[in-house]
Parts: sequence; C-alpha cells; structure tokens
Amino acid sequence: MRKQPLDRVYGDSGYVRIRVPGHPSASAFGAWIAEHVVVAERALGYYLPSYAVVHHINDDRANNQPQNLVVLQGQGEHG
Repeated sequence: MRKQPLDRVYGDSGYVRIRVPGHPSASAFGAWIAEHVVVAERALGYYLPSYAVVHHINDDRANNQPQNLVVLQGQGEHG
C-alpha cells in the first residue's frame, strides 16, 4: 500500500472522509473513502473485502486511531 497525502473532510454523519486516488473502494467522484477504513487497512497491510465493517470501539466516529478500530466480518456482527 502506498502512503499518499490525504485531503480530509468531516461529514454530517460524524465520519471523516479522505481522498485516496486509486483505492479500490474509493467513490467515482473524487476518490473519497472513509478514513477509518484506510487506517484499518494500513494497520493490517491489505485492502478489506467489501463485506467487512470497521467499527469504532468508543463510538466516536472521528476517533480513527488504530487502537479504537476493530474489523468485523459484516454488518451482522456490528452492534
């Protein structure tokens, strides 16, 4: 995985989105993806499958520190 300069925006939902051109899950409109997904992927060293969900342990959607994130196997595991 390449490290790139990141542009950040804060959404109304509380999630932080970053611009990551070339990311396989990036939106078609500007290559934006949820920052917590990118942080989890960088910690693990691989891209997450589409069914994976990254959960914020302390429920603070802006706290994207690796120790605050856990990767779940789908929305069914997400409480």
